[in-house]
Amino acid sequence: MGVYEDILVSDCTAEECWESGFHTETGPLKKSVALTNCTSLNNGQKGAPAFGAGFALGNGNITASNLISVGNYRGFYIVDDNAASGADSVISLTNCQARENTQNDWEIAAQANGSRVITRNCSSREAGRYGLYVYGSSRCDIEMDISFPTGQGGVGVILGSAAHPASNSRFNLRIEASLAIPLNITYLSDSEITGYVKNDSDNAVWLTSECSNLTFHDFDCYGQTVIGLYISGANTANIIIDGGISEGSTDVGVQSADCDNLTVINRRFVGATTPVSISNANVVDARVENCNWKGATNNPIYANATTPYFANNFDKDGLFQPPPLTISFVDGSDPQDSGYEIDLGGEYARTYFTLPSTWAPVSRIKIWARSVVADAEEMHLETVVNGGADNEAYNTHTDTQANLDSTSTNFAADDIIYWIIDSASINALKGGDSVEVKVLHEAAVAPDCATDAFFRAITVEFF
Repeated sequence: MGVYEDILVSDCTAEECWESGFHTETGPLKKSVALTNCTSLNNGQKGAPAFGAGFALGNGNITASNLISVGNYRGFYIVDDNAASGADSVISLTNCQARENTQNDWEIAAQANGSRVITRNCSSREAGRYGLYVYGSSRCDIEMDISFPTGQGGVGVILGSAAHPASNSRFNLRIEASLAIPLNITYLSDSEITGYVKNDSDNAVWLTSECSNLTFHDFDCYGQTVIGLYISGANTANIIIDGGISEGSTDVGVQSADCDNLTVINRRFVGATTPVSISNANVVDARVENCNWKGATNNPIYANATTPYFANNFDKDGLFQPPPLTISFVDGSDPQDSGYEIDLGGEYARTYFTLPSTWAPVSRIKIWARSVVADAEEMHLETVVNGGADNEAYNTHTDTQANLDSTSTNFAADDIIYWIIDSASINALKGGDSVEVKVLHEAAVAPDCATDAFFRAITVEFF
């Protein structure tokens, strides 16, 4: 039979069946099939059933409401591998409950060319393995409460898999667990995740491998003791964490060691030792902005990250983190149209500035210049930085660098080049300090060249 249509199953119970309790075979297309007020108990008695689901649903338009699946091999098994279902087909479940099923309470494997799966006010409780497992799926719209899955390998919920990636979906998940990784996301793309994880164990979310174009919107993490959101893995890119809270006795609120284009904005961190840790050069174009980590022990860590941008945040002491501040040199021994030229011993350029008292500490200072010469290696420079606040000596915080290598290498004449100072003395500069920065000529030390450039400005970046 090619099509099943206009079928209603209502107020029925299936108990201790050999395979599934209620089963719609994947082959025939369904049109206007509905199940309501049905209960499935302890099915899948075969031992190692092919399905063994309380409710196996797939292929076509199916509406399910007020279903209960308890103690089966699988709870709800939703699979649609039939392109004939069409993009307009929907498998919709409302007010459906899965509890204490041996394997997964909810397993959704709707293929990209099959029906769209939608759940509303559905739940999982104490699943024998995963509360929710979504793979090989696209266009899902899942809202679900998931409580205390037993998990496998410390994982309670999985979105995506290497063999069967998922994409173009929306997940509103409210997860409570006591597991190492309540929510594991892998091979998922072009999707949005909202909701929360409450966990009294290690982590909240572990995002790894081949994840791209994901947005966590107002997603909260509570109670975890190690990491709130961990973001890493090969080919992970374009991850946005927008809003929400990380709260708990957490070592790190958000941590990433491998991601291209990571954005953390409008997020609040409470109780984290380190709110944000971006500590690997594999993290490219990291942006942390408009966040608040008052009460954290440490400021963010972003050593070795490539092109980090931290701005408009409030730090552990409630201080404001401004965007990078660029200041021109205002004094020097040889002013020229292109800047203050330094190419001889004793020549210098100098600038001064004062940081508002509510600003966060300085993370590093970049020095910008136009090179006069070409060099395959670095250009040497001497720097002197002094700072002090009201009623302090002008050099309370002092930093002197001889033979400071330029960060820029292999530059041509007239290229823009720069140096970075990020020592502990620079990190000690903070709001309220009046600061002077002086750069001076430094002789060549092979293979690096002597100072020979027009010095223009500095950029001050903040924790």
